[in-house]
Amino acid sequence: MDVIRANYEKWLRSIKPEDTPDELYRKAEEKARLMDYMAKDVSLLSKDLKEFEKEEFFSYSGLYLSALSNSAKESEIVFHLQDIGKKINFFGI
Repeated sequence: MDVIRANYEKWLRSIKPEDTPDELYRKAEEKARLMDYMAKDVSLLSKDLKEFEKEEFFSYSGLYLSALSNSAKESEIVFHLQDIGKKINFFGI
């Protein structure tokens, strides 16, 4: 889970205003393919997302979660997003 979180932080903080959602998803997908993780790790990251709500490009977090879920070895992942007060765009791509 630490690796997923560290990669998420790097990905989130590397976003520039001119980046497109397609580019950001591709970068997240590249990171996801290089990591070894389980569904429970993605679930734990989703619980921790609240900590990042104040980041400028937080709303793009759905791209990262989608890349993780699309590259996961398991078919079922539980996301814990109910406590997040900011909109998460592009979730489910």
